[in-house]
Amino acid sequence: MVRLQPSLRRKRKDAETEKVPEDVKAASGPKKRPMQDKRLLIGIVLLIGIVAFILIYLWLYPPGPAGPTNNVTDSQVRQELARLAGINAQPDRINPRDYPKTFGVYTKNGRVLEEIYFCSDVCPDYGAVYLVYQGVDNEECQGLGEKPVHDLAWGGYIGCEPRGV
Repeated sequence: MVRLQPSLRRKRKDAETEKVPEDVKAASGPKKRPMQDKRLLIGIVLLIGIVAFILIYLWLYPPGPAGPTNNVTDSQVRQELARLAGINAQPDRINPRDYPKTFGVYTKNGRVLEEIYFCSDVCPDYGAVYLVYQGVDNEECQGLGEKPVHDLAWGGYIGCEPRGV
């Protein structure tokens, strides 16, 4: 028997095993190394995990607003009450958008004092600015021995003003 094209198979093998020129190798890109790919994947997963942890932590424990850091003494409170009396003498010049303002932490009891604007009946003719403790209700104010401030027109509670300064 005669074989037809006996060398055809060898030529194909030679073509497959033939050396590829360097410029063709460079164009096809570097060979991937599986260990480097694993390290890259681990690094990306680790980074995503850290970012997710930080976001969850901030969502569960949001930072609180910074409180006032300035301490005020009896003399400073007296001066501020005198200044507010001058402001309240001309209620038409008070800008309600300027309030509330944090005044400071009262050294006498460690509570935060703030200036608030209040007007209930004839505004702005009877509006006024008060220096009161932040977040103190009527009963707590009386327990502190301070002066509860009430609305002259309707009798509603406005705030708790420092007394006996």
